[in-house]
Amino acid sequence: MIHNIAFNHHYHPGYLSNDGYEIIEISNNNFDFVFEKETILKLRALPYKTEIYFKIPFDGRIVELPIVTGQIINILDPLFSIETSDSIENFTLEAFEFNKKKLHDTTVEMEIDEFTDDKTVRFTKVAGMKTEYFKLDQNEHSHGYLYLGVTFQNFNGFVYARIISINSDFCLEANDSIIFLFEDQVKINYQFQHYGKGEDNLHTNIHEITSDELMIFENKKLLKVKLINHRRGIHKIYHLQYRYPHSQYKSEIEGQYLLKLMASMFVKFHIDNKLALPKGKETTG
Repeated sequence: MIHNIAFNHHYHPGYLSNDGYEIIEISNNNFDFVFEKETILKLRALPYKTEIYFKIPFDGRIVELPIVTGQIINILDPLFSIETSDSIENFTLEAFEFNKKKLHDTTVEMEIDEFTDDKTVRFTKVAGMKTEYFKLDQNEHSHGYLYLGVTFQNFNGFVYARIISINSDFCLEANDSIIFLFEDQVKINYQFQHYGKGEDNLHTNIHEITSDELMIFENKKLLKVKLINHRRGIHKIYHLQYRYPHSQYKSEIEGQYLLKLMASMFVKFHIDNKLALPKGKETTG
C-alpha cells in the first residue's frame, strides 16, 4: 500500500505555524528503506527559526520524494510517498541488503602513542557511527540509552573483549560476570578479575579473549547476553531484537551480521598485519 505523507498534525503532533517551514535537511533518497520513528526531514519554522524533526510513521520504502532542501512548505503540502512494509515481500531481508553498505562502514585501526610507543588495535567506527562498541538493548523501552556495549581490542599484544555498561546497577565490579549465549547452546562466560572503570551510569571492564572465542563471535548466532552483579544478586538480559531510531542495526538479522563482521575484521586485521592472536579452548555449555 502506498501512503502519501503531507505536512500536517496527524504525522507531526503539536503546534504547527501557518508562516511556513524551510526544509534544511533531507536524510533519505528515493527507494531508501526507512523505519518507524526514524527522522527523515529537518525543518526550520519561519520566521522564528525553531527547528523541528519529521519522523517516519511506519516501516517502508520511499517511492517518491519531490521536495528539496531550501524549499518552503506549508501545512498540507505533500512531502513524500511510502510503500508500507506489509506490502513488500521479504521486507526485512530487502532492508538488510539495502543497509549492508552502512553496516560495512566499520573500521578497525592501530593507534600508536607517540610518547610511549604503546600500540592499540581498536574499532574507530561501527556501522557509520564513531564508536568502538556493538550495542545491545535491555528492553524495547530503553530507546538505545540503557545499552550494553561489546568490542574487541589489542593493547601491546594483550587481546581482550571490552564491555561497557550504561546502567548504574551493573558497575562491572570484580567477580561480576557476563555470559554470551549463542546458538547450539554455545556459551562464553567471563568473570571480571579486576574492578572496572567509570562513574555514574557508565562503566567499563575487560577480559582476555581467545582465538577460539573470536571464532565463535565470527561464526555463531548470538541469542542473548546475561550480565550478573554477584554482590547484589541481580542480573540483566540484553538482546539484539530491539531497535530504535538511528540505531546501529534495524533488525536482528542486521545485528547478527554486524557482530560477525566486527569479529571477522578484527581477526583479519591481525592476520594482515602479522599480529599474534592468543590461543585457547572455546567455552561451551
